[in-house]
Amino acid sequence: MMNLDNIDQSLLKKAESGDATAQFELSMLLPLEHRQHISLLTSAAQQGHEQALLCMARYEQRQKNFEGTMKWLNQAKDLNVPRAYFLLAEIFKLGEDVPLDLEQSIEYYKQAADLGETDASFELFKIYKDGIGVRKNKEIAEKYLNLAKQNLHIEAAAIEF
Repeated sequence: MMNLDNIDQSLLKKAESGDATAQFELSMLLPLEHRQHISLLTSAAQQGHEQALLCMARYEQRQKNFEGTMKWLNQAKDLNVPRAYFLLAEIFKLGEDVPLDLEQSIEYYKQAADLGETDASFELFKIYKDGIGVRKNKEIAEKYLNLAKQNLHIEAAAIEF
Protein backbone atom coordinates (compact mmCIF):
# COMPACT_ATOMS: atom_id res chain seq x y z
CA MET A 1 0.00 0.00 0.00
CA MET A 2 1.26 3.47 -0.86
CA ASN A 3 2.52 5.62 1.97
CA LEU A 4 1.54 9.30 2.01
CA ASP A 5 5.16 10.10 2.99
CA ASN A 6 6.10 9.52 -0.67
CA ILE A 7 3.62 12.17 -1.87
CA ASP A 8 4.61 15.71 -2.81
CA GLN A 9 4.12 17.60 0.45
CA SER A 10 2.71 20.74 -1.19
CA LEU A 11 0.03 18.62 -2.89
CA LEU A 12 -0.73 16.92 0.42
CA LYS A 13 -1.05 20.28 2.22
CA LYS A 14 -3.38 21.65 -0.46
CA ALA A 15 -5.53 18.51 -0.30
CA GLU A 16 -5.68 18.68 3.50
CA SER A 17 -6.73 22.34 3.28
CA GLY A 18 -9.71 21.35 1.09
CA ASP A 19 -8.43 22.18 -2.40
CA ALA A 20 -10.63 20.06 -4.70
CA THR A 21 -8.06 19.80 -7.50
CA ALA A 22 -5.36 18.69 -5.06
CA GLN A 23 -7.76 16.18 -3.48
CA PHE A 24 -8.57 14.75 -6.89
CA GLU A 25 -4.91 14.57 -7.93
CA LEU A 26 -3.93 12.95 -4.65
CA SER A 27 -6.76 10.41 -4.90
CA MET A 28 -5.51 9.47 -8.38
CA LEU A 29 -2.05 8.76 -6.96
CA LEU A 30 -3.49 6.36 -4.40
CA PRO A 31 -4.69 2.84 -5.18
CA LEU A 32 -8.45 2.30 -4.98
CA GLU A 33 -7.93 0.14 -1.88
CA HIS A 34 -6.16 2.95 0.02
CA ARG A 35 -8.30 4.12 2.94
CA GLN A 36 -8.16 7.76 1.79
CA HIS A 37 -8.74 7.24 -1.94
CA ILE A 38 -12.57 7.37 -1.88
CA SER A 39 -12.78 10.02 0.85
CA LEU A 40 -10.50 12.37 -1.12
CA LEU A 41 -12.41 11.68 -4.33
CA THR A 42 -15.75 12.21 -2.58
CA SER A 43 -14.59 15.51 -1.09
CA ALA A 44 -13.41 16.76 -4.49
CA ALA A 45 -16.68 15.67 -6.11
CA GLN A 46 -18.75 17.36 -3.42
CA GLN A 47 -16.95 20.59 -4.31
CA GLY A 48 -17.92 20.15 -7.97
CA HIS A 49 -14.62 18.89 -9.40
CA GLU A 50 -15.75 17.56 -12.79
CA GLN A 51 -13.40 14.60 -13.09
CA ALA A 52 -14.06 13.60 -9.48
CA LEU A 53 -17.81 13.66 -10.13
CA LEU A 54 -17.39 11.30 -13.09
CA CYS A 55 -15.04 9.03 -11.14
CA MET A 56 -17.50 8.82 -8.26
CA ALA A 57 -20.32 8.00 -10.68
CA ARG A 58 -18.24 5.16 -12.16
CA TYR A 59 -17.26 3.96 -8.70
CA GLU A 60 -20.91 3.85 -7.59
CA GLN A 61 -21.85 2.11 -10.84
CA ARG A 62 -19.26 -0.61 -10.15
CA GLN A 63 -20.64 -0.92 -6.61
CA LYS A 64 -24.10 -1.43 -8.17
CA ASN A 65 -25.35 1.68 -6.36
CA PHE A 66 -27.74 3.17 -8.88
CA GLU A 67 -28.82 6.08 -6.68
CA GLY A 68 -25.20 7.08 -6.11
CA THR A 69 -24.42 6.78 -9.81
CA MET A 70 -27.32 9.03 -10.75
CA LYS A 71 -26.56 11.51 -7.95
CA TRP A 72 -23.00 12.12 -9.20
CA LEU A 73 -23.94 12.11 -12.89
CA ASN A 74 -26.76 14.59 -12.33
CA GLN A 75 -24.45 16.89 -10.37
CA ALA A 76 -21.95 16.73 -13.24
CA LYS A 77 -24.75 17.31 -15.75
CA ASP A 78 -25.86 20.38 -13.80
CA LEU A 79 -22.31 21.71 -14.35
CA ASN A 80 -22.64 20.98 -18.11
CA VAL A 81 -19.98 18.27 -18.08
CA PRO A 82 -20.26 16.73 -21.57
CA ARG A 83 -19.27 13.20 -20.47
CA ALA A 84 -22.01 13.19 -17.83
CA TYR A 85 -24.65 13.69 -20.53
CA PHE A 86 -23.04 10.89 -22.56
CA LEU A 87 -23.02 8.47 -19.60
CA LEU A 88 -26.65 9.31 -18.79
CA ALA A 89 -27.55 8.69 -22.43
CA GLU A 90 -25.91 5.27 -22.22
CA ILE A 91 -27.85 4.40 -19.06
CA PHE A 92 -31.19 5.29 -20.67
CA LYS A 93 -30.27 3.60 -23.96
CA LEU A 94 -29.49 0.34 -22.17
CA GLY A 95 -32.21 0.65 -19.54
CA GLU A 96 -29.67 0.22 -16.72
CA ASP A 97 -31.72 0.46 -13.52
CA VAL A 98 -34.10 2.82 -15.32
CA PRO A 99 -36.81 2.06 -17.85
CA LEU A 100 -35.33 1.95 -21.35
CA ASP A 101 -35.99 5.40 -22.81
CA LEU A 102 -34.53 6.03 -26.27
CA GLU A 103 -36.08 9.50 -26.47
CA GLN A 104 -34.34 10.58 -23.23
CA SER A 105 -31.15 8.87 -24.35
CA ILE A 106 -31.12 10.74 -27.67
CA GLU A 107 -31.76 14.03 -25.88
CA TYR A 108 -28.77 13.43 -23.60
CA TYR A 109 -26.62 12.43 -26.58
CA LYS A 110 -27.59 15.68 -28.33
CA GLN A 111 -26.73 17.76 -25.28
CA ALA A 112 -23.38 15.95 -24.95
CA ALA A 113 -22.62 16.43 -28.65
CA ASP A 114 -23.52 20.12 -28.44
CA LEU A 115 -20.94 20.40 -25.65
CA GLY A 116 -18.28 18.72 -27.80
CA GLU A 117 -18.52 15.10 -26.59
CA THR A 118 -17.10 13.16 -29.54
CA ASP A 119 -18.53 9.76 -28.59
CA ALA A 120 -22.00 11.30 -28.40
CA SER A 121 -21.65 12.71 -31.92
CA PHE A 122 -20.68 9.27 -33.20
CA GLU A 123 -23.59 7.60 -31.38
CA LEU A 124 -26.00 10.11 -32.93
CA PHE A 125 -24.55 9.35 -36.36
CA LYS A 126 -25.35 5.64 -35.83
CA ILE A 127 -28.80 6.42 -34.39
CA TYR A 128 -29.84 8.54 -37.38
CA LYS A 129 -28.12 6.31 -39.94
CA ASP A 130 -29.89 3.19 -38.68
CA GLY A 131 -33.13 4.78 -37.43
CA ILE A 132 -32.75 3.65 -33.81
CA GLY A 133 -35.66 5.24 -31.95
CA VAL A 134 -35.95 7.89 -34.68
CA ARG A 135 -36.77 7.99 -38.37
CA LYS A 136 -33.66 7.35 -40.50
CA ASN A 137 -32.21 10.65 -41.63
CA LYS A 138 -29.11 10.66 -43.80
CA GLU A 139 -28.64 14.44 -43.54
CA ILE A 140 -28.68 14.47 -39.73
CA ALA A 141 -26.54 11.32 -39.62
CA GLU A 142 -23.98 13.01 -41.86
CA LYS A 143 -24.01 16.13 -39.66
CA TYR A 144 -23.11 14.08 -36.58
CA LEU A 145 -20.55 11.99 -38.47
CA ASN A 146 -18.81 15.16 -39.61
CA LEU A 147 -18.92 16.54 -36.08
CA ALA A 148 -17.33 13.33 -34.78
CA LYS A 149 -14.67 13.54 -37.50
CA GLN A 150 -13.94 17.19 -36.63
CA ASN A 151 -13.40 16.09 -33.03
CA LEU A 152 -11.04 13.31 -34.22
CA HIS A 153 -13.21 10.29 -33.37
CA ILE A 154 -11.15 7.31 -34.59
CA GLU A 155 -14.03 5.17 -35.91
CA ALA A 156 -15.69 8.17 -37.57
CA ALA A 157 -12.49 9.06 -39.40
CA ALA A 158 -12.59 5.76 -41.27
CA ILE A 159 -16.21 6.08 -42.48
CA GLU A 160 -17.20 7.37 -45.91
CA PHE A 161 -20.90 8.14 -45.85
